Amino acid sequence: MSQLLDTTFTSTQRVRDVRQSFITLIGMETPVSSRIAKAPKPMSSTPEWPVKTYASAVTTGVIEGTAPDYSSVGENNYANKTMLLGRFQRLARFPYVSKEANLLGKQYAVPTDAFQDNVKDKTLELHRDLEATLLSDNESVPATAGSVASKTRSIPRWISKDDNRFTDSGTTPAFAYRTPSGSIIASKTNATDVTEDNIQTITQSVASTRKRASTTFWGVCQPAMKQQFTAFTRTDLNGQSSSTFPVRRFNQPDTETITMNVTRYESDFGPMDLMVSFWLDSSVHFLLLDMEMVEIGYAQAPQFVELPFDGASRRGLIDALIVSEVLNPQAHGKVITGATR
Repeated sequence: MSQLLDTTFTSTQRVRDVRQSFITLIGMETPVSSRIAKAPKPMSSTPEWPVKTYASAVTTGVIEGTAPDYSSVGENNYANKTMLLGRFQRLARFPYVSKEANLLGKQYAVPTDAFQDNVKDKTLELHRDLEATLLSDNESVPATAGSVASKTRSIPRWISKDDNRFTDSGTTPAFAYRTPSGSIIASKTNATDVTEDNIQTITQSVASTRKRASTTFWGVCQPAMKQQFTAFTRTDLNGQSSSTFPVRRFNQPDTETITMNVTRYESDFGPMDLMVSFWLDSSVHFLLLDMEMVEIGYAQAPQFVELPFDGASRRGLIDALIVSEVLNPQAHGKVITGATR
């Protein structure tokens, strides 16, 4: 062959030049589930955690020499306690590869054996499934034998006020322990509709409800919401809107580099570290989380088991059993697209 004129895949004796690695098109980052504290291992399908509050402040005096009438002023703190309940959920992926594909898979550029490559991919997908479940709009669902799987309540669903956000009566929190309406900014169609005042409102609401002047928060953002935080730093000419006269940040440190990035927001009621999640439910622009008040309980952390060979394929199971536990719904807030809080 005197010239390189091989332009088709049907050429005689062609050797395919295939790189022995894949370029992945989808990232599998799990920033929320990797940062959430791990609860004690659940020992029940509906684990419980106790919550208590305190009585209101008293500013009245006590009459000198007067014995208290306990029938009218006696205080019992039992009424200040309640239980919150969660449900378990099993997540699973099922890798399998036929015997033929496993033995002949080199034609697909798989650098190791095809089954192990499948196990690796399904393990990543299960961790992604876990992240997406925690950040979904899933309401808790009790299991029905043979027909309905048990589901755990997602974090955004725990951070709710209205009755119709809690359809699982067995695990619905008492009204007094739900997230206050002031900690939920509703009816924001687009991220660009969210103002800095809205963010200050929900941090102030959380602080006022908990009577804590400062908390270290995590802010979970949709990609567009993360950009909106950066937009808060922009100034403009003559009071015009930033969409009309966008200019660079007034404290730009380097004239050769444009810096438009906010990763930490200091509110009046505590600092907030921002993270982007690509798995946050589309109905939620932003979650304000106190990471000390949200946990995930693993009855079983993700693990892989290879199943017996059935004569046709190598098969396996990767699964996890989890419970989403928002220890105190009043410690969090959110910005949502809908009107129902």
